[in-house]
Amino acid sequence: MADKHPGRVGDSPIPGCGLYADNKWGAAAATGDGDDIMRFCCSYQVVQNLKQGLDVQSACDDVINDIIDRVGQDKVFEVAVIALDKQGNHGAAGTVLSSTDYETSEKYSEFPFVVWHEENLPTPTIFTKSPLQLSNDL
Repeated sequence: MADKHPGRVGDSPIPGCGLYADNKWGAAAATGDGDDIMRFCCSYQVVQNLKQGLDVQSACDDVINDIIDRVGQDKVFEVAVIALDKQGNHGAAGTVLSSTDYETSEKYSEFPFVVWHEENLPTPTIFTKSPLQLSNDL
């Protein structure tokens, strides 16, 4: 695979990094620079935020803001999280500035993600999310 070191495992198979689910609270997935994502267990942290009572969008925002605050604006890497809570509400947050759908060549100026819900969204719907910025209180 391009841009991967030989023998590299990546974040996807590491519990809590690429994906984490808890049938009592919800689930989250992360995408982006997997080597950096592994340092933060983003998916696990989103679900833990749900457990602490945050709504799904706030849970995602909190994790990305924490990463930005910890690494600093000048060292922010590409990361995005998407999540669903137990009720099927969705949220997403990230640092992704733009994205291209290589199948259709459509360009997005934000992070795109797809949500489908049998009752509420009967067809898959593309949503986009603006990248979060470094908080001004640092």
